[in-house]
Amino acid sequence: MPDSSRELSLEFHVDPQFIHRPLAAQALRVDQYTTYWKISDQITAAVVDQKLPDLRLVAVGGDLSAVKHQIVTIQSGFYFRRTGSGASQRINFRDQIKVDQKTVLTVEGILDPSRFETNSARGNLSGRKNVLIVGVATEVQDDSLRVAIRPLLIGIPFFSRKRESELDKVFRTNRPEIYCGDVDQFHLDRSDLRMPASASELERLFAMSEQSVKESFGGILGLSSVPADWGGESSDLVAHLSVSGVWGRGAFAFKGPGGKHRPWTLYPANMGHRGDQAVRLFAEPADIMIVQHCSMIAESVRHVMEALAVKNQKRFILIDGDHTVRILRKAGLLLRG
Repeated sequence: MPDSSRELSLEFHVDPQFIHRPLAAQALRVDQYTTYWKISDQITAAVVDQKLPDLRLVAVGGDLSAVKHQIVTIQSGFYFRRTGSGASQRINFRDQIKVDQKTVLTVEGILDPSRFETNSARGNLSGRKNVLIVGVATEVQDDSLRVAIRPLLIGIPFFSRKRESELDKVFRTNRPEIYCGDVDQFHLDRSDLRMPASASELERLFAMSEQSVKESFGGILGLSSVPADWGGESSDLVAHLSVSGVWGRGAFAFKGPGGKHRPWTLYPANMGHRGDQAVRLFAEPADIMIVQHCSMIAESVRHVMEALAVKNQKRFILIDGDHTVRILRKAGLLLRG
């Protein structure tokens, strides 16, 4: 089996739009007199090396007050609005971020456009833009779930591999997520992916126990047996898999019916105590972190997984009920009706 560590490893970068050089130098000890791109790379390196807290993960954990006056990160679709004019002009940014089924986090702040170092930043930071913000949490309100940030970096995040190859179309450089249809062992072709999961098939999947689904995936990945569950586990299954011929080690978290009588949507709060199952999953010595669920997966899970991917420089896969049906159907392992 070839070494995959170089081709699967990630480097996280930001296309900088706003940098508060003195604040960045004070808070993260970066060189404020270097080039625009170099100081941006120094800040993103600090995000990874120091594992700076991500506000989505903190909100899921339920202890926002713990990050007051700390440097935090958040990626979302922020609304940027100009106020004032001339030397007093400022840009307000704000977003209400749904981090869980009943949890909406408000993140807002103000920046000084006189610190823009490129003309494009004025156009890029207007209206709604999906950006990463690194800054100091100056105000934190636990009861109303509100955080005010003084930004030291705002930019458009992207990922690159440490070694370029012919896999650009599979390993999309702007995001760390891998599509489950690209996993070789699942043998999904275009016709498989176009065929929707029927209501009957989804019912049969929901009737399968989490252990049965785990054993099915273990068989697909060539394992002769799968481990039994125990409370201290970081993952439910670890196995080698390949994506377009590139091998890596995958760590799985399986989410079954959980005693519920009808299909339910997976949110971060359903993943262990205050969402810590996702955090523990990324602690595994693996290249790709995979979450499988018997029904729908909320977008907030994807956002949390992406935040953890940034911190850990790893990739992830989400497999919802529809794709689980396709995978098990292809392998002939879906329960018969």
